[in-house]
Amino acid sequence: MPSNAEESSWGVRTGRSSAAGSAAEKSLRVLEAVAAPGGPHRLTDVAAAAAVPKSSTFRVLPR
Repeated sequence: MPSNAEESSWGVRTGRSSAAGSAAEKSLRVLEAVAAPGGPHRLTDVAAAAAVPKSSTFRVLPR
């Protein structure tokens, strides 16, 4: 049965992950994309630059 959980180097399950990476990795990529010069940035542009789905990008950004 497929699972979204990954195994660490010790064989311990570390939780859910997606093709875009862990939540922490996605958050860092989104923040780096937002910090890029030339802002303000549109949601679609940030998501594309960070290689993160738009829904995840929206959740990371402050409102």
